[in-house]
Amino acid sequence: MNVYFTFFLYCRYDIKVECGMPINRHKSNAPDACFFFADNVVAIDHQLDDVYVLSLYEEGTTETSFLNDTEEKLISLMGSSTRKFMDQTLPVIDSSQSKASFVPDKSREQYINDVQSCMKYIKDGESYELCLTTQNRRKIGNADPLGLYLHLRERNPAPYAAFLNFSNANLSLCSSSPERFLKLDRNGMLEAKPIKGTIARGSTPEEDEFLKLQLKLRYTKHVVLESSNVS
Repeated sequence: MNVYFTFFLYCRYDIKVECGMPINRHKSNAPDACFFFADNVVAIDHQLDDVYVLSLYEEGTTETSFLNDTEEKLISLMGSSTRKFMDQTLPVIDSSQSKASFVPDKSREQYINDVQSCMKYIKDGESYELCLTTQNRRKIGNADPLGLYLHLRERNPAPYAAFLNFSNANLSLCSSSPERFLKLDRNGMLEAKPIKGTIARGSTPEEDEFLKLQLKLRYTKHVVLESSNVS
């Protein structure tokens, strides 16, 4: 298992103004981007059940106590479970907010109008597929961010999940996603694993080929619409 020290980066779509966009239509109190360099790392190899503890420091400087302290903590955690850890944290959500519901950014009428607009764009040949999204918000009061993430991971396990705590920006991120946007490795290889534009695998090789042809047909229609400049 190769373990590398790396930067962790969070960026919002709003950062597009740094790439040529004149303005942002939407505003947020959260920073457009945050990053930090992980010089202390605990890496877990889930296939071999190995745990690696690494610390990076400059030659000639005093070694930090991270390695020894972390080793002691890991040994003390042996035999414990995520459930026990969650029980020791603060309540995930403040009891006064437990019955609160999510509030959508758009009304039902606005959302239906957006759907109709998308259908019109597709009918007019402007696109063959549109991804319409919106936001739902909920106040959670005095919540423990890490406890919230562990609760999310238990209820919605996903291959691409993360908890990031940017304490200087007073920002915590809890992420759980079935798809990966981008991955850039040390050799400069950029990999994307989206779900949109894909299709589930078939149960047989023959069904796989049939589904592959369906995807190619959808893509061909998209190219024809673009090249013919349908108006």
